[in-house]
Amino acid sequence: MKLLLTSGGVTAPAIRAALDDLLPRPVAECAALVVPTAQWGHPMCTPESAWRAVSGQPLGGPVAPMSDLGWGSLGLLELTALPHVDPDRWHGWLDAADVILVDGGDALFLAHWLRASGLWDALADRADLVWVGVSAGSMVLTPRVGPEFVQWRDPERPDDDRTLGLVDFAIFPHLDHPDMPENTLAEAERWAATIGVPAYALDERSAVRVVDGEVEVVSDGQWHRFGGESDGGGPRTVVVRGHEFRVRPGEDGTGAHVDWVSGPNAGYGFSMSKPVVFTPEGQEPPPPSADGVPEWLLVRSIESFLDDIDPQTGYLRD
Repeated sequence: MKLLLTSGGVTAPAIRAALDDLLPRPVAECAALVVPTAQWGHPMCTPESAWRAVSGQPLGGPVAPMSDLGWGSLGLLELTALPHVDPDRWHGWLDAADVILVDGGDALFLAHWLRASGLWDALADRADLVWVGVSAGSMVLTPRVGPEFVQWRDPERPDDDRTLGLVDFAIFPHLDHPDMPENTLAEAERWAATIGVPAYALDERSAVRVVDGEVEVVSDGQWHRFGGESDGGGPRTVVVRGHEFRVRPGEDGTGAHVDWVSGPNAGYGFSMSKPVVFTPEGQEPPPPSADGVPEWLLVRSIESFLDDIDPQTGYLRD
């Protein structure tokens, strides 16, 4: 399948452009199926929120932009019902679909029903299908989610947080969401230190696009990658407010130099000293980086840097 793994839906022009590129035809000519099943496994979800996911209507609460994009046709595929439906019927519905829209909720509950319904096996033959995930609908394709994101537990595997493992990275969604104060960058760092695979923290305007094994972040917002290129002591990439920065260890090994890659002036940036970071009692410290600067502190410093930039010159104000 072709994957567009979002945190909050098709919320930004960059994500919409990626979706349009993945689809075989314009949205208005494509057939979509919505899967709300993950909602039944999460205590914060309700019949009303499931209806909003399917209808795309924000009546009575928020809705992730996905179902309301103007599809040529839009249908409901409820996984808990499929074991009671003749497979020939719903295989035909799947064959006619260009895209499957998988809403959020609990990723383990969703993984269970993808397997139990037979849909996961059926999807193996649909290399052309586009999968658009929201939150748990994205996380379900990763190797594991971490105990922080488990609400429903499989009675046969109560201590297991593994999901389907179609991709080889994990996702921390809803970064810095105003309604989820616990989803901070510092918390994402602690989570990533224990997840065991490379990971992405995504805000509501960021997504990961995967086609033929090639992974690309599409974003008009803020995202962070943990693991991978920074593990060997080399530079790392950070995107803040849509601006890309390259962070490399300082020459004396005591801090970092931050290059504003997407800025108007080549080679322009700033340097940081390695800080002394105190961890509250009872908490695990965030994982160290090659340059010694925690991700959350780096982001704050970049935000301060951007606040002081003269938009006319692209340099710091005098």
